[in-house]
Amino acid sequence: MVAILGRLLNKNINSIQKEYKTLKAEEASLLKSLQMSRKELFAFAELANNDNTEEKNGSLLSILGEKTKKNLYAAITSHMKEEKSHIEMLRSIFPELSPSELSICRLIVQDKTVSQICEILHRM
Repeated sequence: MVAILGRLLNKNINSIQKEYKTLKAEEASLLKSLQMSRKELFAFAELANNDNTEEKNGSLLSILGEKTKKNLYAAITSHMKEEKSHIEMLRSIFPELSPSELSICRLIVQDKTVSQICEILHRM
Protein backbone atom coordinates (compact mmCIF):
# COMPACT_ATOMS: atom_id res chain seq x y z
CA MET A 1 0.00 0.00 0.00
CA VAL A 2 2.80 2.41 0.91
CA ALA A 3 4.63 1.53 -2.31
CA ILE A 4 1.52 2.32 -4.36
CA LEU A 5 1.03 5.66 -2.60
CA GLY A 6 4.73 6.43 -3.08
CA ARG A 7 4.49 5.77 -6.83
CA LEU A 8 1.34 7.92 -7.13
CA LEU A 9 3.00 10.70 -5.17
CA ASN A 10 6.11 10.47 -7.34
CA LYS A 11 3.97 10.51 -10.50
CA ASN A 12 2.11 13.63 -9.28
CA ILE A 13 5.36 15.37 -8.36
CA ASN A 14 6.77 14.68 -11.82
CA SER A 15 3.58 15.96 -13.43
CA ILE A 16 3.69 19.17 -11.37
CA GLN A 17 7.37 19.70 -12.18
CA LYS A 18 6.67 19.25 -15.90
CA GLU A 19 3.76 21.71 -15.73
CA TYR A 20 5.92 24.19 -13.82
CA LYS A 21 8.65 24.03 -16.49
CA THR A 22 6.03 24.56 -19.22
CA LEU A 23 4.58 27.58 -17.40
CA LYS A 24 8.03 29.09 -16.87
CA ALA A 25 8.87 28.62 -20.57
CA GLU A 26 5.55 30.24 -21.57
CA GLU A 27 6.18 33.11 -19.16
CA ALA A 28 9.68 33.66 -20.58
CA SER A 29 8.29 33.59 -24.12
CA LEU A 30 5.55 36.08 -23.26
CA LEU A 31 7.95 38.46 -21.51
CA LYS A 32 10.36 38.24 -24.43
CA SER A 33 7.65 38.98 -27.00
CA LEU A 34 6.37 41.92 -24.91
CA GLN A 35 9.94 43.05 -24.29
CA MET A 36 9.10 43.56 -20.61
CA SER A 37 10.32 42.26 -17.29
CA ARG A 38 7.93 40.39 -15.01
CA LYS A 39 7.80 43.42 -12.71
CA GLU A 40 6.96 45.72 -15.66
CA LEU A 41 4.21 43.36 -16.85
CA PHE A 42 2.55 43.33 -13.42
CA ALA A 43 2.81 47.13 -13.19
CA PHE A 44 1.32 47.44 -16.67
CA ALA A 45 -1.56 45.13 -15.73
CA GLU A 46 -2.17 47.11 -12.54
CA LEU A 47 -2.30 50.35 -14.57
CA ALA A 48 -5.32 48.93 -16.38
CA ASN A 49 -7.21 48.98 -13.08
CA ASN A 50 -9.64 51.91 -13.04
CA ASP A 51 -9.45 52.35 -9.28
CA ASN A 52 -5.86 53.61 -9.07
CA THR A 53 -5.01 56.95 -7.53
CA GLU A 54 -2.77 59.41 -9.36
CA GLU A 55 -0.03 58.60 -6.89
CA LYS A 56 -0.34 54.86 -7.52
CA ASN A 57 -0.38 55.39 -11.30
CA GLY A 58 2.78 57.47 -11.00
CA SER A 59 4.41 54.77 -8.93
CA LEU A 60 3.43 52.07 -11.42
CA LEU A 61 4.66 54.14 -14.38
CA SER A 62 8.01 54.60 -12.65
CA ILE A 63 8.42 50.80 -12.67
CA LEU A 64 8.09 50.64 -16.45
CA GLY A 65 11.25 50.90 -18.51
CA GLU A 66 11.77 53.81 -20.88
CA LYS A 67 11.05 51.73 -23.99
CA THR A 68 7.81 50.40 -22.49
CA LYS A 69 6.75 53.92 -21.46
CA LYS A 70 7.52 55.25 -24.93
CA ASN A 71 5.47 52.47 -26.58
CA LEU A 72 2.60 52.97 -24.13
CA TYR A 73 2.50 56.74 -24.67
CA ALA A 74 2.67 56.29 -28.45
CA ALA A 75 -0.24 53.82 -28.37
CA ILE A 76 -2.31 56.12 -26.16
CA THR A 77 -1.57 59.15 -28.35
CA SER A 78 -2.53 57.24 -31.48
CA HIS A 79 -5.73 56.00 -29.87
CA MET A 80 -6.70 59.48 -28.68
CA LYS A 81 -6.10 60.95 -32.16
CA GLU A 82 -8.31 58.26 -33.68
CA GLU A 83 -11.05 58.90 -31.10
CA LYS A 84 -10.86 62.64 -31.74
CA SER A 85 -11.17 62.12 -35.50
CA HIS A 86 -14.25 59.93 -34.95
CA ILE A 87 -15.88 62.61 -32.83
CA GLU A 88 -14.97 65.31 -35.38
CA MET A 89 -16.51 63.21 -38.16
CA LEU A 90 -19.70 62.70 -36.13
CA ARG A 91 -19.77 66.43 -35.28
CA SER A 92 -19.57 67.31 -38.99
CA ILE A 93 -22.43 64.92 -39.82
CA PHE A 94 -24.58 65.83 -36.79
CA PRO A 95 -23.66 69.41 -35.77
CA GLU A 96 -26.75 69.71 -33.59
CA LEU A 97 -25.62 67.03 -31.11
CA SER A 98 -24.24 67.94 -27.70
CA PRO A 99 -20.81 66.66 -26.59
CA SER A 100 -22.38 63.92 -24.48
CA GLU A 101 -24.64 62.88 -27.37
CA LEU A 102 -21.58 62.72 -29.62
CA SER A 103 -19.82 60.47 -27.08
CA ILE A 104 -22.82 58.16 -27.04
CA CYS A 105 -22.90 58.08 -30.86
CA ARG A 106 -19.21 57.23 -30.95
CA LEU A 107 -19.82 54.27 -28.62
CA ILE A 108 -22.78 53.11 -30.70
CA VAL A 109 -20.61 53.21 -33.84
CA GLN A 110 -18.11 51.02 -31.95
CA ASP A 111 -20.91 48.40 -31.53
CA LYS A 112 -21.15 48.87 -27.76
CA THR A 113 -24.27 47.55 -26.05
CA VAL A 114 -26.48 49.79 -23.91
CA SER A 115 -25.09 48.22 -20.74
CA GLN A 116 -21.50 48.73 -21.96
CA ILE A 117 -22.25 52.35 -22.82
CA CYS A 118 -23.74 52.91 -19.37
CA GLU A 119 -20.70 51.31 -17.75
CA ILE A 120 -18.26 53.38 -19.82
CA LEU A 121 -20.15 56.61 -19.12
CA HIS A 122 -20.74 55.63 -15.47
CA ARG A 123 -24.50 55.92 -15.88
CA MET A 124 -27.24 53.48 -14.97
